[in-house]
Order: sequence, then C-alpha cells, then structure tokens
Amino acid sequence: FYTCASAPTALAWTAGGKLLAGFADGSVKLIGIPSGAAGEEASLNGTPSITLASAAIDLLEAPSTYAGAGGGGATTFFVACEDYGVHVYDMPASGGGKAAAKESPLSFQASGKRPCTLTLSLDGGFLGIGGADGSLSVSPMDNLGNAATVPLHDSLPGGTAAVCLAPDLS
Repeated sequence: FYTCASAPTALAWTAGGKLLAGFADGSVKLIGIPSGAAGEEASLNGTPSITLASAAIDLLEAPSTYAGAGGGGATTFFVACEDYGVHVYDMPASGGGKAAAKESPLSFQASGKRPCTLTLSLDGGFLGIGGADGSLSVSPMDNLGNAATVPLHDSLPGGTAAVCLAPDLS
C-alpha cells in the first residue's frame, strides 16, 4: 500500500491497470501497482503526476478511440474540477509537472453548479456529466462541445452522484 499526505478527492482505474488519484491540492498521480517483490518499498516518489488549476471531483480515462488522445505512452483523461469545468489532460508516462489542458475545456456551467460525476457509454462514444443541480449532460466524443442536457431531479442535495449510460435495447 501507499501512504498519501491527504485522502484522494477522486479515483479512477485505467485500462492499463493503474490508478489515477486526484488530491485537494490539485495534483493527480498515476499510480502503478507494486510488484510485491521481496524488499520492495512502495513509494509515490517518481510517480507520474501533474498539477491542475483546481482540485479534481471525478476522473475518467478517455477511451482508446478518443481522437484527442495524446499517444506516446501518455494517459489521456477527463477531469471534473472544482472550477466548474470538465477538462482533458494528458498524463505523461513518467515524470510530471504543471499540466496544461489538452484542448479547450468542455465548459459545464449548469445553473452555476459544479459537475459531480463522469461516465462513458459502453461503446465509448458518449461522455456523460452529472451536475450538482441534478442534471445530466451527454456529449458525443467526437464533438464534446455539443452537449444535450436534461434535468434528472431537483430534490436531492448534492446533485447527481452517479450516472450510467446504457444503450436502448428495445
């Protein structure tokens, strides 16, 4: 196990079996699983990391079919942040530092509320964003700025906590 200076604010597994962990200071780390070899000491030193403009609320690895993926061993991911935006970042395969958004942030400003949760459709073709105002925005992966937004509820404090996009099998 690893010891962190603070509890993570967001966690997401990657297809490569690593853990994306966001922290209150705006850092995101890409944590590998220790091999378990005798004498190995688990350490976050040297772990690939970047620093975001604001803390992560939720993290989600971009699907391999996402045209904006950086390649070159980088892990491309979406992050819903405390700044009320959803952004796309590339985590370098090693090292780290201050990261810049990969593309213009997908702005999510539903009723001035922050995004709460991120999800992908099963085919990786759509990104779903649940908001603190109880709404759901769905964007096609090939045009993230073209979101359809529907209100789900307005009675629960905290907004939309979890979303699953499922196909219509009728």
